[in-house]
Amino acid sequence: MTVPAPHPSIRPHLPALAAALSAALLASCGDPEPDAHLATVDLLARTPSVVFESAGELLPTDPGVFNAYEGEGWSYWIGVGPEDLLVGLMVEPEAALYFTPSAPKDRTLELFGYLPWNGPDTAPVEVHLNGVDLGDLMPTKEPATYELFAPKDAWLNGRNRVSFHMDVADMPVKAEDGMAHGLHLASLRYEVPLLVEREVPGPPEPQAALRVPATAGLAYHLEQRGVGFVDVSVRAESAGELRLDTQLLDPTTSAPLTDTLDSRTVPLAAGATWRERVPVPRRFDGVCELALRWDSPEHGDLLVTELTQTEESAGPPPPIVLISIDTLGARHLSLYGYPLETSPHIDAWAAGTPGPGPAVVFDAARANAPWTMPSFAALMTGYYPSSARIKPNLTSEHFASTLPQNRWTLAESLRAAGYHTGAFVDSPNVGGVLGFDQGFDVFDESATDVPHGEPGGALATSSKAALAWLDALPEDAPYFLFLHANDVHGPYVPGDADLGHFQAGLTDVGRELTTGGRTDVFFQIPKYLDASALVEFDPRASRLPADPLRAAYDETIRSMDRELGSVLAALDARGVLDEAIVILTADHGEAFDQHDKLGHSLVYDEVLRVPLVISLPTALREQSLGAPQRVSANVQLVDLFPTLFELVGLRTERRDWHGRSLVPALHGEPLESVPTYAEGGIMPQAALISGDWKLVERRPTQAPPWTMVSDPAIPAEWRDTHLPGLLDAPLDRERLFEVGARSPRPYQLYAELRELLDDPVLELYDLRADPLELQNLADAEPERLAELQTLMEDSRALLDAALEQESAAQVELSPEHRANLEVLGY
Repeated sequence: MTVPAPHPSIRPHLPALAAALSAALLASCGDPEPDAHLATVDLLARTPSVVFESAGELLPTDPGVFNAYEGEGWSYWIGVGPEDLLVGLMVEPEAALYFTPSAPKDRTLELFGYLPWNGPDTAPVEVHLNGVDLGDLMPTKEPATYELFAPKDAWLNGRNRVSFHMDVADMPVKAEDGMAHGLHLASLRYEVPLLVEREVPGPPEPQAALRVPATAGLAYHLEQRGVGFVDVSVRAESAGELRLDTQLLDPTTSAPLTDTLDSRTVPLAAGATWRERVPVPRRFDGVCELALRWDSPEHGDLLVTELTQTEESAGPPPPIVLISIDTLGARHLSLYGYPLETSPHIDAWAAGTPGPGPAVVFDAARANAPWTMPSFAALMTGYYPSSARIKPNLTSEHFASTLPQNRWTLAESLRAAGYHTGAFVDSPNVGGVLGFDQGFDVFDESATDVPHGEPGGALATSSKAALAWLDALPEDAPYFLFLHANDVHGPYVPGDADLGHFQAGLTDVGRELTTGGRTDVFFQIPKYLDASALVEFDPRASRLPADPLRAAYDETIRSMDRELGSVLAALDARGVLDEAIVILTADHGEAFDQHDKLGHSLVYDEVLRVPLVISLPTALREQSLGAPQRVSANVQLVDLFPTLFELVGLRTERRDWHGRSLVPALHGEPLESVPTYAEGGIMPQAALISGDWKLVERRPTQAPPWTMVSDPAIPAEWRDTHLPGLLDAPLDRERLFEVGARSPRPYQLYAELRELLDDPVLELYDLRADPLELQNLADAEPERLAELQTLMEDSRALLDAALEQESAAQVELSPEHRANLEVLGY
């Protein structure tokens, strides 16, 4: 395990700190390791990991069905109900709502709802709280408020589940979408809201504090690098009882690891103060949760005036800067041998200018999904996308899973280890509404307010906010900065300095394709690419070649590279490149008519191959002398989580990530050859890479009909015979039905299509001999095919194991959020 050295700027302060606290550490937490240092974190200056409060009510909100993570079995109804309220629509016989009240106690639930107009006049709705039967509602078609008593014994500490059950026979089918629907619920109220607030009280002297109301509380999650403790000081404004709980949580599920809860109850008189030193367990299979709950019959508040974590450490952990450029394919970077000079500033930084020295470039890094949302889910969790119930398949309805609340993210882990965390993102596909804000003290999406392609947007916007955040951080504070930009995503809009740089030299422009098609159709240029900045070719033409689009993409990369050079220079001027682990990567690449598809969302390497460049700070470079600047081994984005954990000195043995640490490669050691895996896109599909061999498994018959009917596996002669002219105009639902209706036997075509496609379609490629994946060897290499199929099943077994520990969390996107995605072709 790599342990970072102390940062020079804090070395003068360590002897005094050690002298003051080492005796207490030895007494309460065991002997420190030789040459260990003591590091402190003021938790009061940090955002609590959990606030146990009485949220008061659950309401359906614009971005989703109730709030994210708060419901299942509901669909969002585009419209309003009585009293102009948004209404959640129960679409499954069993639906549920989740919420975290302050503490178990007797409550009365108030529900405002009604039955659908085309259903029965009244019907029973069974209601259970954590499995305890609360009785039946008997709603009618008239909106009304219903009350159910929920006794103290039915409540749990933390997350609670209220479930609703209706008989299927009482749920009429909605004509517009063919979906059964039952109870319409506009609100569930259960308590007067209470908030945990930050303030500076006095006298006797002003100091920062958290104000905790009666029956509320808060918790902090702590990732320990060594032995440690937390100093807690409180003051009671009225008589009451403080409960202090310490437990270990499973970082995979956020559930307690054991039945043992270290709990103490402290009675406090009005005006009394209390101070205690709480040891933090040194078990590396879990994350420590320290929770404080306050109960006062007189409803006075508790002031938490000190909450300081101290732990044995080999020194402060290095900062981390993670830069991800959306849609930046490795094959289009001069850094990776592309014949055009698209990335001179990236090339120079990788070579060590600016920076403390050459970075390590991974030549065969792949994303774990071919589009943004599931790819970032893998990066931020260390698990393959669907193992967290992230829906990896891109569909026109844009019904996407959120990042589950109980899946421990990279940001949550680093914040629990004392890091300040800030994210500055430029796409709704990695936005807070989808759960990517978990663990970030600051989550800035202001870059998405600038329309795509406008000057001053994208990286220029997100980096400006990021640099301002860095400048405001406390001195010597460890930080995790996630900087995301959408500059090179289509439509490709290069800056004025690069417009025409590569297009002017085009001579052979290749075959022409129909323009204005859907994102999930083959043999057509998606409509959202029509706005790409073309010089010699009219972007509004009914047919266009792909080559000018490729040139516009390359020019856009060149413009982004120039902007990124400015960002790297700004980081260098602040000393960040010398002190931080800096990573450059992407969520996926881009295809230009390879495999008959433009854009992304297929699992071929033109989309999966992404840049991965890691620059180590000066303090860690001493351990990587002799490390090669290029690594040829197959790696994947899920490897970044365990890699960063090891680099900052956190233990990795307890984790069951789907990735592995790349630290050996950073130290010049060979990486063991392991399979890499990717999934999802415009259809259920997966890719398994082992050594130089790659298996692609596609299931086109499970794709939307316009995707299936345009699939390259269908002989062109069949389409010309049975669906003539189908691809001569943009293909969508209406065009498919229009052309299909001309056939004398339209109902037999679907059966023939399924037979032609022979789902699943298996493709086997020798990447050494055929890096463009053009020659399918599935029939010629049956033994190799069987070997990779077995490895793919092993990867899916990892998915199944992780799914058993997960809970579903889905959100249907609002019209505004969907419109933002549609600009980008989703």
